[in-house]
Amino acid sequence: MRKKMFPGSWLAGLYLALFLAPSTVTTGKEISEEEILSVLPAGSVIAGIRTRPYEDGVKTVRKKAIMQFRLSNQEDIETIVGYYTEPDRSGEEQTAAYYSRVHVALLAQKNNAIKVLWDSGGWGFEFGMRRTEDAYTDAQRSLFFGLRDLNADGRDELVFCRTSFGAEGSQFEIWQYDSQKEKMIQICETSGSIELLESPSGKWPVIRAMSFHASTISTVLLEYDSELRRYKASNNKS
Repeated sequence: MRKKMFPGSWLAGLYLALFLAPSTVTTGKEISEEEILSVLPAGSVIAGIRTRPYEDGVKTVRKKAIMQFRLSNQEDIETIVGYYTEPDRSGEEQTAAYYSRVHVALLAQKNNAIKVLWDSGGWGFEFGMRRTEDAYTDAQRSLFFGLRDLNADGRDELVFCRTSFGAEGSQFEIWQYDSQKEKMIQICETSGSIELLESPSGKWPVIRAMSFHASTISTVLLEYDSELRRYKASNNKS
């Protein structure tokens, strides 16, 4: 049986850092919400990420999906934002565009102007993951939208999870900034309920993805391939 990656005390600290503390900014000018919205598609809204489980009779706590940080060693501060191209219309009949409204974008100030350096493209209607368990764990909620130094090399990876309707399920992604090419590189994309497990090498975690379809739960393990520089399905059994 594999050991889970996050011990309780460390997990509590991670949860506080990701959701209850302000976004980390060391120096430089922060980009305001108004400035962010000015460069996104017309009608966009900044997403709110769920930080607690659903509770009957209790308003769901959400945190604005904005993180400001440095992706490289340069002094420029980049901004990662999660946004929706359409507002929430729960209980109403939806168009096809609603089910591809979830985006993640990388913004930066260049020559006194704010520019979109990268956009994930639209998929799903909400940040989150389709689950096979009764409730999300704190570790799973931390994967909805965040920055994580997954391989302990001092550089953060961008992680996020988007969910859609019915058979579409949910989609988990990991992106890494390539400072030489000055672009975002996708190193993982998989579906299902995600769990990070400790790897034998102690570096990149093993990803366990569980999906539910037609009353059957299937499990896939993904391990990081250093030659491909991305995750791929493992031959090991869960």
